[in-house]
Amino acid sequence: MNYDITPLDSPATIDAVFQGMASFGAKRVYWRGEQDRIWIERAIFRPELPLYYDYWVWERHLNETVKTNELAIAAAHRNGMQIYYYDGLFEYGSQGDAPGCGILPYQAEERVRIEHPEWVLCDRWGERRSPGPLEYAYPGARKQLIERVLHYVEPYDGVAFYTYAENEGYRYPEEFGFNEPIVREFKRRYGVDIRTQEFDRDAWYRLRGEYVTQLFRELHAALSKKGKKLSIMVYGEAPNVPMGWQRYTAWTTIGPIRMDYEQWIREGIVDEILILHNDGKLAVHIAEVKKDKPLSIIVLGAANEAESKAGATTMTDIWFDVCAGRTTPAAVTAADLTSTDWAKRAQVLIDAARGALKLDAADVAKAVSDPHVLVRRQALRTLAAMKAGDQVAVIENALDDHENSVRAAAAAALAIVNGPDSAARLLQALGRDGAFQVKNAAVSALKAMLAKSEPKIIAGLADSSEAVREACARALPASTSVESKNALMEVLRRDPDYRVRYYALAALAGRKDAALSACRLALDDRTTTVQLAAVRGFGKIAATMSESQAARIMPSLVGLFRTYGDGCKRSDAAWGWRVVGNSIAAFGEKGKAQLEAFRAQREDKWLAWAAYQVLYVPQADNGATLTTEKEAVQAHTKYAPPFPGWRVDKVSGGL
Repeated sequence: MNYDITPLDSPATIDAVFQGMASFGAKRVYWRGEQDRIWIERAIFRPELPLYYDYWVWERHLNETVKTNELAIAAAHRNGMQIYYYDGLFEYGSQGDAPGCGILPYQAEERVRIEHPEWVLCDRWGERRSPGPLEYAYPGARKQLIERVLHYVEPYDGVAFYTYAENEGYRYPEEFGFNEPIVREFKRRYGVDIRTQEFDRDAWYRLRGEYVTQLFRELHAALSKKGKKLSIMVYGEAPNVPMGWQRYTAWTTIGPIRMDYEQWIREGIVDEILILHNDGKLAVHIAEVKKDKPLSIIVLGAANEAESKAGATTMTDIWFDVCAGRTTPAAVTAADLTSTDWAKRAQVLIDAARGALKLDAADVAKAVSDPHVLVRRQALRTLAAMKAGDQVAVIENALDDHENSVRAAAAAALAIVNGPDSAARLLQALGRDGAFQVKNAAVSALKAMLAKSEPKIIAGLADSSEAVREACARALPASTSVESKNALMEVLRRDPDYRVRYYALAALAGRKDAALSACRLALDDRTTTVQLAAVRGFGKIAATMSESQAARIMPSLVGLFRTYGDGCKRSDAAWGWRVVGNSIAAFGEKGKAQLEAFRAQREDKWLAWAAYQVLYVPQADNGATLTTEKEAVQAHTKYAPPFPGWRVDKVSGGL
């Protein structure tokens, strides 16, 4: 997360960015903020992942208090632009044991997956559920999406869908897509049970895609009645499959559905195709397919001559342009720092930060008091880029700015340009305002100041403000002093806030002189967040433990794993076993032997199942753990115990 660049957190910042987009000739905005509102209203969030959990608390503030979505809609229409809300066609969050957020658990899961687990994509045995998607072969799954879109699209001009899923809980391309309606229909058509017999894979892909097409028929009809448009995003090099995500671009947990975009166009059930990873050819092909259909073709980046002739329109990523790259299409000179046009003043500062213009630091410092929010924020970034050490006081004073994003920019600048009092000023500011963006920028700054300000940071661990204590704990992982170790251990024992204890443990877990004792202490914490962090910590140092140390720790982890068996009442019953099991496995052959004993027994069905998953359906904290279909089938045949049924999180897990 880049905590400084995100600007849309107030009426002034939203108005400025939308005004900036209009100055570049923008006619339509694709706005993802409504997706955040949908999750806030319809998902559970897992506090065992504190950074993401606190991010969503911040997002709730933006949605419910600042009302960023309403401000964006008004700003778009005021500037003569349409606005579509941007959402994931298959994006419903995930069960907790799917990676994609750095460490387990996954950040959030929409309640529809919890209330209707049968709608979630499943594997050929009906046992493992896909992180992310629902199966649209179920009429109820299609109906809930249509009702949801109609509810949220009302003030917008349309809805645009991306088709990837943001998690890394997949193992091989054809793992999911064996839900009962698909199995039943395939057998009706072809006389083959795809769960147990060889079958035509392409026919399976097409069948799965038919239900996506049916969804668009139903959704487009419902949207058309309200005068709203339906836009679908595809990748230029692979428009007929769902989009990839992150470094694995060939597939995600959705699997290889045949996305029949040509059929959508011929039937007129989509109004627009958005092309990312543009190959320069797809737009021309779509234009040939659409013929006289009123379909919009949008490409990310400049359209080539053939695409322009085909009627394609260019789309710009404002994250890199208006938000951080350019604020005006006009050329500027140093003299424009005093222009009456705020966009020119901001652009001069942007160019100076890049080294394209030369400015005096004193003149840049004056801009920190500019009446326009984007100019003030950019002035702080430019002072940091110039390493203007003589302007530290100006940067420190900006910590009191009335705009959150300016305060965050000031904190971020202090990571590069700081003085002897900067840590104290930063902690004072945090005591007044511990908002998410400012707090996270402050952590980076405090880490940068550790060598000169460690005593002040250690003292901050005892501050009355939770935000100050948390930031100080997060700033100390690189410390090697006895004083910091003792102070962090005291925080781990006594701090009333679980986040502060969590980050104190994180700071101690990387220290050879403290990791073992800190994790032992935290294993008895009253919250799952700190307890599982301790479990994870044991797993990281397992290979370096002596035999006597391992002999003392292993029984505690084994005992904890046992609590996830039949009748488990823990709040993390649906996924916490994965964290504990991974740590037990990190102890090598002895740990794996213990898990194997759990897998082989049959008295406790869930214990056997969890152990099997850890050993033979492995899932790391971060990144996909890939295998092949053949290997997966062989492992299941040889090792899988009887399936005990699905577990899901409690629906009450809000923010």
